[in-house]
Amino acid sequence: MKQPAPTRDEIASEFGRWLHQLQFVGEGERDGNVFRAWGIVYVQNPYAEGRT
Repeated sequence: MKQPAPTRDEIASEFGRWLHQLQFVGEGERDGNVFRAWGIVYVQNPYAEGRT
């Protein structure tokens, strides 16, 4: 079993609640197998210069 990553208390106290709200938690599916999935997806600004 993997060890949890170290936590920086100053980051966790300031941004922890906000990041928790952004995190997706649900089920994923690949090749017919269902599994628990979680994470945060970064989507670049589609309206940034050079993208419109």
